[in-house]
Amino acid sequence: MEYFLVLPDRRISNSIKLPVTEKELLAKEIFVIKVNKLADMNLTDIISIKFLFNTYFFLSEELEKVFRMYNQDFITIPTLIIDKHNYDLNKVYYIADIKATENVVANKFRVAKDMLINEELVIDKAIHKIHYEKQTFILANRCVVESILRRYPIGIYFQEVKVVGREE
Repeated sequence: MEYFLVLPDRRISNSIKLPVTEKELLAKEIFVIKVNKLADMNLTDIISIKFLFNTYFFLSEELEKVFRMYNQDFITIPTLIIDKHNYDLNKVYYIADIKATENVVANKFRVAKDMLINEELVIDKAIHKIHYEKQTFILANRCVVESILRRYPIGIYFQEVKVVGREE
């Protein structure tokens, strides 16, 4: 099976920046985020926010549906993002609360494309959250990636990773 990192696409200009605190994220409760001029921002399907050693992933409604389709025990926390000036404009995102799969990365690497994963540890589920040193990633198998691509995602970059023991 082929595996990919699901990453925010950094090439998107004027992507939404969420003014949120780690305390709000750790509360694991529904909350509202107010932003300036929501209509002028590019709303991507995945947003990552990093606080020191923790990374939090916000998923659009469409991406959350795909993740839920492949992982029923997947926990999400809804978040309403509203425009401070025009309360008619709003968007729902979901904070992905995925339990991390341990010891998946089988090598040391500098860039994500050089990551080597142990397939025996990820073959049981389609979507994983993995940690490597001070970084956190979402790892998905090919079926999930193809399902996401059929929905014409915005602002998602898929980076294929290598698998231990597979011939290249």
